[in-house]
Amino acid sequence: MTITAEEVVQKVISLKRMSDLDAKLFSEEDGYAAILANHFKKSGHELKATQLRKVFHSLKVSVR
Repeated sequence: MTITAEEVVQKVISLKRMSDLDAKLFSEEDGYAAILANHFKKSGHELKATQLRKVFHSLKVSVR
């Protein structure tokens, strides 16, 4: 099953706390981080690791 970047965002937003996110889902080779990085790359944006962390931080803040 392939999950889209939009679905990743919705799943992260639905979390009560970022600590509820299973680290495997985020860090696996084809995990959430890779899905989002590929999405940004395909849309013409090179995304560095620091920038990706900022994306997840922004999502985390929006959950509060």
